[in-house]
Amino acid sequence: MVLNRDADEEVVLAMELTEMCQSLRVLPRAGGLLDQDYYHIVLLRAGLRARAKIIAQQQASKKRG
Repeated sequence: MVLNRDADEEVVLAMELTEMCQSLRVLPRAGGLLDQDYYHIVLLRAGLRARAKIIAQQQASKKRG
């Protein structure tokens, strides 16, 4: 499965950026969403998608027992 392989460095950075922004309740740069660098938004979205996949996988494995 894709989630069981070594993480790409860029994916790790996306996950870390997403976690920091959520825990600190801020965006990477000053201003609102439209003031952010496009690449930062791409990283945040990738981090959120990756986290959602991990959570779905964990829930599915719990259901299987």
